[in-house]
Amino acid sequence: MTDENWDWDEKVKELIEEGYSKICPNDLPVRCIMYDGTMMEHDAARHPDYKFPVGADYIGKEDIGLMTDSEGKSYSDTHLAEVLSYEEHALIYCDGYIAVTIYECCYAMWNVADGSVQGGSLWDKGDWKLTDESLEKIRERFPCKHRNFHTKATDDADAALTSCEE
Repeated sequence: MTDENWDWDEKVKELIEEGYSKICPNDLPVRCIMYDGTMMEHDAARHPDYKFPVGADYIGKEDIGLMTDSEGKSYSDTHLAEVLSYEEHALIYCDGYIAVTIYECCYAMWNVADGSVQGGSLWDKGDWKLTDESLEKIRERFPCKHRNFHTKATDDADAALTSCEE
């Protein structure tokens, strides 16, 4: 197969026939072929804590003017929004309150309540948000036991205050 006639589906079929491994725990299509022929649904699918892919949208900041990269080139937020509009991360941890993803070997932490990014080496707060579809999938698989953030201690305190008022 020459480069100009290269076909993704044919390559995947060829690798399967040759016995290369396939890592698609969510039965999603192969989207990544590694240097050793391993086929995966996400480039982080072989991470030991990989759950499933999630999407993140670039929402940008208002009135930031120009951003300058490490090489001194300046970009407007509008340009960044066009170029960076979507990234597909791999969910590797969630407790119902926060989610941790990996994207190109970098980690990000997200608030499951509103999808906002809370930290990460490449993602500033306010610039990125998990997609609604991804949040729905995360919440379904990792339900928050106390969505209103009540704890036994706060419930006990509320009960004590109520009994004092009576």
